Amino acid sequence: MNDKHYTKFFLTLFFFPQFITFVGLAVEQCFTIILFIFCCYNIAMKEGKVKLSPMIISFAFLFLLSISLVRSINSSSIGDIFELAKPLYFLSFYYFGYKFFKNNISTIDMHEKLIFKFLSSVIVLVILVVLEARVGVFNTIFHYLYKDMRGGVQFKAVGSFISPYTLGSFLMLPFFINLFLIFFTKNKIKYILITILILVGIISTQSRTTLLSLCLTLLCFFIVSIFSRWMKGRKTSLVVISSIVSFIFIFWSSIDQFFINQFGYLYSGLKVVFDNFSLNDLDGLIYSTPSIGNRYDQMIEVINLQSALPLFGIMIGKNVVYPESFYAMYLLRVGAIGILLHFYMIIYGFITAIKLSKNYMKNQLKALSAIYLGLAMYYVSLVFSYFSSAVNDQTRTGFIFYASLGILSAIQYQRKKGKIL
Repeated sequence: MNDKHYTKFFLTLFFFPQFITFVGLAVEQCFTIILFIFCCYNIAMKEGKVKLSPMIISFAFLFLLSISLVRSINSSSIGDIFELAKPLYFLSFYYFGYKFFKNNISTIDMHEKLIFKFLSSVIVLVILVVLEARVGVFNTIFHYLYKDMRGGVQFKAVGSFISPYTLGSFLMLPFFINLFLIFFTKNKIKYILITILILVGIISTQSRTTLLSLCLTLLCFFIVSIFSRWMKGRKTSLVVISSIVSFIFIFWSSIDQFFINQFGYLYSGLKVVFDNFSLNDLDGLIYSTPSIGNRYDQMIEVINLQSALPLFGIMIGKNVVYPESFYAMYLLRVGAIGILLHFYMIIYGFITAIKLSKNYMKNQLKALSAIYLGLAMYYVSLVFSYFSSAVNDQTRTGFIFYASLGILSAIQYQRKKGKIL
């Protein structure tokens, strides 16, 4: 795949139809198989050795899932057995990113072109999902192509990502990249407009978890930036963020009314949460909305099913319990060991991306510095996004997550060889 095909590839990833209304997840499963075969083919066609550590982690997950399957053999289903394929196709996504970058990206220009083709494709995605959320005819078109008749997804930005919070968690990545491009590069107006557009896309999901995740990640960045003197535009970004917060407080009455009129579901849900935000009334907070209450009940159910020392999973359990939260799902299926392994990958991604951003800034490669700082903040946001769902267990978001880790590994490899890519 050369640079002429980057945009086509990303648009296919974002817009491959699902027809969930008519066939459920059958087409999505076929797409996963097609993507897996595509990745395996490209891996096989590229020369060179591969890193062993990702393979070890993948087979560790396969082993953990197998333990859960054996422990619950009497209540297991065909769907549970198919779950064993996930570590393998996630591994193929990682190795695709690793080998593709290692063999195809040989200059700074090619590196930037790959990322900006991805961001251009995201702009197309955001425009269409905003229209999906705001215009009846687009909501109907997306209903036939992607989403079913669930009331919870009508007139919300969902696209091909199955749920609003999955799309919202993914949009954190381009949001933070473009946010830092504002401060790190000269095309400030361009990136301000794109950042606003993506923010509208995030709000259009009407996912409360996503919006809270965005705010908490911005708070984390605010704290990190105080101690990171190498960041370009550090003082400016702190002033801008502080100004935005001040603006919201000063004009809250007008902003409040706008959200009531335009994003009623998001507003009412957040209002109920904040109205019940009290340590003296924990039950009121937990059951302030059905989604929070359901996830809490699911976690309690999983804890009750688990053993006293939950190192391993107890079951895959698709026919028994289907927890939405990453924390509940992984505790059920792969135990504490699986959760720690996954967070090892997130921490690896965050630390590596921060180091790359710092090194690119030292070499005056400001756009790349912004891109990898944005990637680092995306990894931080997952800690919060995972309360809503195991968002990276899905094909499209899983591809982005694991391929990005592969790209980081490939860059590290190239830098060890003395190349600044």
